[in-house]
Amino acid sequence: MTEQKIDGKTRKKRDGESQAYRILNMTSFLLACPKGATRQELADHFNVHRTTISRDLGKISEKPWLIEDEFGRLSVDRTQYLADTRFTLHEVMALYLAMRLLSRRTDKRNQHAASAVRKLGSAVQRLAPNLSRQIILSAEILDSPERKENQTYISVLETLTRAWAENRYVHISYLKNRSLLETHYTLAPYFLEPYAVGQTTYVIGVVENELVLKTFKLERIVRAELLTETYNVPADFNIGEHLGAAWGIWTSHEEPVQIVLHFGKDISSRVMETHWHQNQEIVPQTDGSLIWKARVSNLTEMMPWILGWGANVEVLEPLELRMQIAKEVLLMTRLYGKVA
Repeated sequence: MTEQKIDGKTRKKRDGESQAYRILNMTSFLLACPKGATRQELADHFNVHRTTISRDLGKISEKPWLIEDEFGRLSVDRTQYLADTRFTLHEVMALYLAMRLLSRRTDKRNQHAASAVRKLGSAVQRLAPNLSRQIILSAEILDSPERKENQTYISVLETLTRAWAENRYVHISYLKNRSLLETHYTLAPYFLEPYAVGQTTYVIGVVENELVLKTFKLERIVRAELLTETYNVPADFNIGEHLGAAWGIWTSHEEPVQIVLHFGKDISSRVMETHWHQNQEIVPQTDGSLIWKARVSNLTEMMPWILGWGANVEVLEPLELRMQIAKEVLLMTRLYGKVA
């Protein structure tokens, strides 16, 4: 029997209970130590003898996620560790909607995503049979042989995931737009951002010896190598603030530009149904039309959205954007004028 203080009172616990408690917390302790810990360090932390720790480890030695290096340091292989969590029905629905969006807005085969979706579908089979069936169908879409098979993309994503999870630098070989020449970077990943418009993913981070955030498209990373050196994401880093003025993924070091659009009355109600930008402002007009305003960091990225509304929208500000749209309309008129 052992003694433990609970709520200020000393209570006796069976040794088996103490061991179970230690093993549970040992896993949490190792997860919090990216560089791992020795048996002696574990013994010191849990205030027990080193042999006690060895006996505890014997209970979990068969776990595929527990690894020991040549120096006797124990750590958790995060690619093998299975997180244990539970969801309510409404939380499952929230995940299903996200997964459904993922299955419709990605074009690559992703076995990891499919496996995660299948697990969720199987787990809620009794709770919600209809929902379970649709979740599993989404997994089949993600794992369909008809999808693009891009193992380089999956390999790069796996490496970046580990780098981000373990706060480790990664060396990437990158192809800049319209270039066949590789550029090499040592990158500290701060964030992985999906982008539905291009059916892709971007990694946002800081290049070694530089002080600014950079964005890299995963499809243009041809190789990624996980390094042993570690980094820390600044406590004040906020992806919402970083992308706050972006229309999608493109940011700028310059001040955001004020965009002012006039939407006609026939389409105004549809525009108001959706919150299109983080800092948007809508001003209804007496004739049923509306003025839409937002401060955006890159004009080019939002042009397809504006053009998608056709003649139902007019760019009022800035002049630069108005001229770009007018030029595009002129080119389209020349292209389709023959048909008219």
